[in-house]
Parts: sequence; structure tokens; C-alpha cells
Amino acid sequence: MSRVEQPSFSDQVQGVLAGHEGEMVTGEDVRVLCAEVEIAPHHHNAWGAAINTMVRRGLLVPTGMFTQMKDVRSHARLTRVYRVGEIQR
Repeated sequence: MSRVEQPSFSDQVQGVLAGHEGEMVTGEDVRVLCAEVEIAPHHHNAWGAAINTMVRRGLLVPTGMFTQMKDVRSHARLTRVYRVGEIQR
């Protein structure tokens, strides 16, 4: 029952993005910001769903740019760059 009362993972990510409006970020940057405040998903695949949710909500706006990821486990693959949109608090 306690899980029902907790905000969803996407809502937690949204809370982390508050205060970063207008900044350019990647999904990797969002993951690092969340790790700094000890927010982690129940499964690593939830990151993609959370980023897609933020895009659908208009909180992450694709810029059309791509950059290489920094985490060595990502093998420098390309990732989208987003602009953080206005977040309602």
C-alpha cells in the first residue's frame, strides 16, 4: 500500500528537473541529476519510459541535436539533446 502513496518514478524525475528550465540536457544528464538526490528506478529500463513521459508532457523538448554520451558503459553512442521546458510546481 505504501507504493501507491509514493509519486511515480516519472513524477520524481519531473521534480528533479524543476529549477533547470531552459537548460540543455540529455537523458544521461537527467540520470546523473537523479542519482545526486538518490532517485533511482525499480529497473534500469524505466529511464527510457521516464524520458519519453517527460517529452510527452512537454517538459523535455527535443532540439534536433545529438551528442556523445559520457558514461564509458555507453561506448560514446549518440544521444538526443533536450531543452528543459517550463515545469509546473
